[in-house]
Amino acid sequence: MLLEASWNEERAGCYYLMLPQRARRSIREPSGAAAPFRPAALRDNPDDSLRGHSAPLSLILQRGKVLHRWPASIEQRVKALGPGFGRVEGYEIPAGLIDVFEAAVRNVEDSRPAQESAGR
Repeated sequence: MLLEASWNEERAGCYYLMLPQRARRSIREPSGAAAPFRPAALRDNPDDSLRGHSAPLSLILQRGKVLHRWPASIEQRVKALGPGFGRVEGYEIPAGLIDVFEAAVRNVEDSRPAQESAGR
């Protein structure tokens, strides 16, 4: 059986939920902007590193593959931009997937108040 290895709202939402809070900003901000996204909104201070944002993007992608949340052949679609070493200059989601990630983030964020009130 072959699984379709493209991103959809369900997979993007699961990916987003698995990310640490700080790394979620790497999805939330670029999905609401034209690609590529420049990370000024992600830096609390102009000298801050985005290390806390970028590393979990790959780690969670791999964890989701191991947990069978998505196919092993799925590709990373939220990519850090930069010279390949040193400081990350931004994040990019391919134009064809911005709507998918926007919808996933919106669905997760819209469901949070209901989940939080149900837990009380």
